[in-house]
Amino acid sequence: MIKPLLSTEWFSRLSHFNKLIIGFSGGLDSTVLLHVLASHHTLLAKLIAVHVNHGISANASRWQLHCQQFCQNLGIPLITQSVQFDCSANIEERARIARYAVFSSLLTERDCLILGHHLNDQAETVLLQLFRGSGVDGLAAMPDFGQLEPGKIARPFLTHSREQLEHYAVIHQLSWIEDESNQDINYSRNYLRQHIMPLLKRKWPGVAGNIARTALHCQQAKRNLDMLAVQDVTLENLEKLTNNSLLITPLKALSRDRIANVLRVWLKNNQIQLPSTVTFWRLIDEVIFASPDATPVVSWGEVTVRRYQKHLYLDKKNANNFPFCTRPLAKLAAEREVCGGMERRIEVQTKSHEYPRSVSTKQVFSSVEFRTRSIEWSTFPLPLVIPDANVNLLTQKANQGLIIPANSKIFVRFRQGGEEFFLNGQTKRLKKLFQEWGVPPWLRERVPLIYFNDKLAAVVGYAMSDLFFTKECPDAWVFVNCSF
Repeated sequence: MIKPLLSTEWFSRLSHFNKLIIGFSGGLDSTVLLHVLASHHTLLAKLIAVHVNHGISANASRWQLHCQQFCQNLGIPLITQSVQFDCSANIEERARIARYAVFSSLLTERDCLILGHHLNDQAETVLLQLFRGSGVDGLAAMPDFGQLEPGKIARPFLTHSREQLEHYAVIHQLSWIEDESNQDINYSRNYLRQHIMPLLKRKWPGVAGNIARTALHCQQAKRNLDMLAVQDVTLENLEKLTNNSLLITPLKALSRDRIANVLRVWLKNNQIQLPSTVTFWRLIDEVIFASPDATPVVSWGEVTVRRYQKHLYLDKKNANNFPFCTRPLAKLAAEREVCGGMERRIEVQTKSHEYPRSVSTKQVFSSVEFRTRSIEWSTFPLPLVIPDANVNLLTQKANQGLIIPANSKIFVRFRQGGEEFFLNGQTKRLKKLFQEWGVPPWLRERVPLIYFNDKLAAVVGYAMSDLFFTKECPDAWVFVNCSF
């Protein structure tokens, strides 16, 4: 009798999702995975296979046809997606990024991507990370269950060897494709698989399982370090570690190692790849412990970490892929997004007046150079998206907010200098208000300004002008920049 590859606990866990997206290359691992899941009648209606055609191999079209036939035989819908990317260098990594982008685009928060990575893959990943000099995060390798925004990702075969999967495939007379690139030892993983692992197995037959167990130990250590970072933050009343700003003063009371741990979690939670060890320690020595009047900057890749007053700020050159905020996010009550045309709910607290609890919209795209002096919002109240500025302006009627004068035109502008704003019964220069609000200088030109004709009505994310603000009026409007 063949021992089941998936436990009842796995089937129970997966049954709670709306859709189960299966990464299906047509190779051994994903073929067995799809067959095992399809054999469970309670999951069958949830399954959707996804084949990503990288277009690298001359056999790519034949592989796609094989996948279509296999899914047709199982009665499982198949989505095929061709991708293009720069193949001049680091093909493995770029193909992986393209593949995961496809997977992520098909997920909602109630869906799960399932991949066929097995125990041998896990052992290879640990060794590759070890050879790169990785820390605990890298050696933790692949978790069996985790987050892939906006949904989840599962790898139920991590405790099973390739030999076990192949035995299952032979018993069930399954056919699969063999990618000829797997024989190319110029790829690090292939060299490890064909030359290093066989040598290790001859000396230590159970080495793959032992190495994979190391990943589990590192995952546990990683969870503990993550919790320690949260404790170090919350005990000192710091911002949450998912924000793009971080208060510096309480960090200085920690040891260097615990500061480093907080920074590691902060960068990771903001989807930032850690810099080199030398650059990482510069963040502590040259930025956190810089003199109070200094404005130090440390950069790597497309990422820049700056200090302004008592905060660290993250910034990324490719703003469209980075959560931009015009001020420390601790000052925002909460924020929740579900992209891809789904509902967005935002709860925001401004300096002067409170925005409403929820805003719903669907993505609308336009392209405008954000330094343009004046952008007429001709489609108001439909959303206005300005990709160059990472602006996604949403509107909603509320009981308190801005009253738009009849026949007024609405414009979106960005700071040019000299603007004045009427707030709390007095007119102040916008520059002075930005200073009072602690907005870093390099972010001020990216804060959307809402004008009714030629009057500044709102500094989005901060305040609404007394000239137009009203309470207890059902025709009032509020403006929120979700970014994207």
